[in-house]
Amino acid sequence: MAIGTSVWTALDAHVPALCDGLDTAMAQLSRDTPLLAKGVAEQVHAHRSDAWICRNRLFGVAVLGSQGADPTAAIHVAVASLLWWAGAEALDDLADGYALGDGRRRKQSAVERAQS
Repeated sequence: MAIGTSVWTALDAHVPALCDGLDTAMAQLSRDTPLLAKGVAEQVHAHRSDAWICRNRLFGVAVLGSQGADPTAAIHVAVASLLWWAGAEALDDLADGYALGDGRRRKQSAVERAQS
């Protein structure tokens, strides 16, 4: 069964709150663990600018709203979900030999990996 456009429209209304939550989380991460923040920032930016990914991270919002509760209470779950997936993809890129946090994906040489 296809999801109706009204559902996507309803989820899209929560994307700004998701982005605000990401900004707050990334600011705190940058203060507390700047190296980690630098490593995941590229993936977080990529996820944040992709409407499809943002909608998929808002699953908790949809579930809570369908139960008649205030769906905005689930924004924190959506932020945690997006950060988790961004971190997982950053680790995957690192395992594949890509440099992280330099603004571009490029293969690292064995020497570069050993030095970082």
